[in-house]
Amino acid sequence: MPTNKYGVSEELTSYEIFWRDTYHFLCERGYKLRPRYHPDWVPSWKPGREVDAEDWQCIHGRGAVNDAFSLKTQAKVVLKVIESDELPILRIFNAPSVRSLPNNRTVPILETIHLEHDPEKRVIIVMPFLRWFFDPPFETLHQILDACQQLLSGLAFIHEHHVAHRDACYLNILMDSSRLIPKGFHLNDPWIAADVKSSYKARSRSSVHPINYYYIDFELSVIVNDEEPLAYGRVGLDRSVPEWATPDKPYNPYKLDIYQLGNVFRKEFTEVGFSLLSFT
Repeated sequence: MPTNKYGVSEELTSYEIFWRDTYHFLCERGYKLRPRYHPDWVPSWKPGREVDAEDWQCIHGRGAVNDAFSLKTQAKVVLKVIESDELPILRIFNAPSVRSLPNNRTVPILETIHLEHDPEKRVIIVMPFLRWFFDPPFETLHQILDACQQLLSGLAFIHEHHVAHRDACYLNILMDSSRLIPKGFHLNDPWIAADVKSSYKARSRSSVHPINYYYIDFELSVIVNDEEPLAYGRVGLDRSVPEWATPDKPYNPYKLDIYQLGNVFRKEFTEVGFSLLSFT
């Protein structure tokens, strides 16, 4: 794909074509994508110039995730394309009687949009606009302990409903940053403001305590038979888990989840926690 001297392309990536093609479909259902994905989009910047325009920000990764503006609530939301076989597990945790329970730390699904005439029978789920749980940094031990408590009770809640996550790793743990970063940030570059003109501005974690934490991405999750809690196959992002070395052997997916979350605590909290001890 051709780019200018600043490395910015004036064309959509292959991953973005899907979103351009569903722009009007999503508008009809109450969600407006960023200007970049309008079918008649023309780059707002001048050719050959250094770019600081919002619409040069392209989707990263596999292109399954994008943000949008809810025409009903006037809030930013996140849209994710998933396989339809992921829905049964998501429905478990989003049933009205379960969604409101305090230990339910699974990401809320605001709406499910079925794609018309999609040969792969995929769907789009609508979620709140959340942020990585570890940025901006934790300031006190109390904040760390609160996050640990929410995540531990949340994982226990998932297991109590006979589900194993199988990818309870740091990129799949998010937080509600709406009060922490009230003016928002850009989905594709979380360190800059939504308009890409400056760095994002965050308030102190202490000033907005408590913060809610959530598990996302149930692509690898399985419903478990508690009489024989065994699973096979993929084990998520954490390659240090013993199961990674023996992919053909059955394993207890509950124990896998606990190991993965324990590694998150060890890597993200231990060093920070000890550094904060000197200030308590």
